[in-house]
Amino acid sequence: MADVCLTMTEEGTFKLPARLRRKYGLTAGAKLTVMDFDRFLLVTPGASRVTELAKKIESERKAAGLTVKDLLKDMGEIRRQVYQERYGTKR
Repeated sequence: MADVCLTMTEEGTFKLPARLRRKYGLTAGAKLTVMDFDRFLLVTPGASRVTELAKKIESERKAAGLTVKDLLKDMGEIRRQVYQERYGTKR
């Protein structure tokens, strides 16, 4: 993996090097998803499916008659179990 330094224009655009456009099959008009992780930006090819998946989960949650609280109530215990299985110790 090589670092790529991009320069942003006043309009907020930048150019990806041709080798990256070829590598990821990006052509004019291609969709990119940008995720903001506070200290860095993650750019991925393709449109994000996060919103679409979140809507589907919400629809299925409602159809099952569950609240968000219902979904989260056992989260702490599940995390402890996974941690113990993965690292062999209690957290």
